[in-house]
Amino acid sequence: MKFFQRLGRSIMLPVAVLPVAAILVGISQWITAAAGDNIVSTFLATAGGALLDNMALLFAIGISIGMAWEDLAVVQRIMEITRRGIAQEEST
Repeated sequence: MKFFQRLGRSIMLPVAVLPVAAILVGISQWITAAAGDNIVSTFLATAGGALLDNMALLFAIGISIGMAWEDLAVVQRIMEITRRGIAQEEST
């Protein structure tokens, strides 16, 4: 039972990000409809789209950190591996 409680707590972070991403995209569309395409609507749409596009990564990081939260060294290692992977992906 303790495992499922930790798993549920771990999933809360990625699930909490979903409404934020949708609100950003919605506000962007509203600004575009009211004032036309501008830098603010583009920024909000890009931010919301980035969150939605990387949802699998957010779930993977959120669950791994949530499950390993008691062992801080593991959490630091997960973050280091993630940072290297993102940096390597951007360089290619």
